Amino acid sequence: MYCKIRGLRTHARVYGRGHPVTVVIVPGLGCASWMYLRLAHLLAQHYTVWLYDPPGQGLSQGRWNDAVSVAQLTDHLALWLEAQQISRPVLVGHSLGGEVVIELAVRYPQLTGPLIAVAPTGLPENPSVMKQVCAL
Repeated sequence: MYCKIRGLRTHARVYGRGHPVTVVIVPGLGCASWMYLRLAHLLAQHYTVWLYDPPGQGLSQGRWNDAVSVAQLTDHLALWLEAQQISRPVLVGHSLGGEVVIELAVRYPQLTGPLIAVAPTGLPENPSVMKQVCAL
């Protein structure tokens, strides 16, 4: 499923439609939604599950410089949640996705439900995504 966010075709997969609780999985740096399929299928037995591809990852349009900061990634996720009309989901963020969902809760509390941050980044010495990539 695709929608346009700030001119970028943004991809997400959805499973378990119709369940009252929605879970949104936000991947880590360099990861894509397909890497979380097993988790999504397990959770979809009880929840509606969205696997979101940030700009330049997975099947979403864009390049690394389309979202070079956690703030930009957070803004994109906020706009995507609004475009999909997803209200206060459980947000599961892995690695860089963990940092993004935490920032989303701080800056856009009206869009967030419970948070699960799995091995979140957020090292003060790595303030940008590019610095985190270069450290790999």
